[in-house]
Amino acid sequence: MRRVIKRIATVSTILALSFGTAEIAMAKTMFGNNANGASTEEVAQLVYVGWCWNHPRSGYRYAEHWYYRPNKGQIGYRKATNGAKSSRVWDSLSWGPDGRTYFRWNRG
Repeated sequence: MRRVIKRIATVSTILALSFGTAEIAMAKTMFGNNANGASTEEVAQLVYVGWCWNHPRSGYRYAEHWYYRPNKGQIGYRKATNGAKSSRVWDSLSWGPDGRTYFRWNRG
């Protein structure tokens, strides 16, 4: 009986992740402050959702963010000059030093 329950749970999880119905936040990071900054959220090691924002009273002209992979270069770039911008990057789930996805941000 336990084996059957484990199999059902495994299949349900795989199906839910395949169709995008289950999004579990694994890691969330925020940089800057309420007026100017960037944020990234890793969702179930499949999707990275990034935000950057800039408001007129922040003292900066823009905020930008991008994702970087050593084997692909820069991906998912966004720049906000007034308001907020978002990006979504799908991860290939490859492991090792070339398979890592990095989040970078800048303001100026």
